Amino acid sequence: MMNRRKFLAQMGVGMLGVSMAGSLWAERGESASRSSSTLPRTSSGAVPGNTGANGKVVVIGGGMAGTTVAKYLRLWGGSGVEVTLVEPNANYYSNIFSNMILTGEKTRSQLAFNYGALASKYGVTLVTKSVKAIESHQVVLDDGNKLPFDRLVIAPGIQFDALPMSGSAGNQDRVVHAWNGFSKTASGQYQIDALQAQIKAMTKQDTFILTIPAKPYRCPPG
Repeated sequence: MMNRRKFLAQMGVGMLGVSMAGSLWAERGESASRSSSTLPRTSSGAVPGNTGANGKVVVIGGGMAGTTVAKYLRLWGGSGVEVTLVEPNANYYSNIFSNMILTGEKTRSQLAFNYGALASKYGVTLVTKSVKAIESHQVVLDDGNKLPFDRLVIAPGIQFDALPMSGSAGNQDRVVHAWNGFSKTASGQYQIDALQAQIKAMTKQDTFILTIPAKPYRCPPG
């Protein structure tokens, strides 16, 4: 993991360069069920004063990558680095341990996190909007407002398209991937809930097929 000294050296005086590596888990805020959550957290620390790094950074996407970048830009860049996180959803649902929802060991609310700590502890500005366009050093939001930036981090995650063979919306509801289990089916049901219901309804005559995408694919331990 890069330390703060190396981070500042790479940025240079008055310049803002982003270099993040590894799979750090960003602290998002309070869990919807904190007492029962076992999700790992990074250690928190105070945001330092002006370190010589200055600039505006807009981070698009509030998943693991986006929140980690936003947090450590503040921790390593200091108060002179203004960080804005753009994420349309008020809560983040962790895919880690989501398989435990299928077994009934956890509920969806136990894997829900908000972004309160990013704002209160690290001074990240939160904008709960979708991005419409990216112009010259400006992010255009769906309400028409614009966010100026010196550097931009794009971490929107993934989106699955319907399988060609699934056809109608009704068939799409039957063929659920649950790769991102907190996306929704055509009927508006969470995919993780739909898959859990299908598994519970299985009989001894039914067949369950479990497979993985062709390499390379996201999250090899999956």
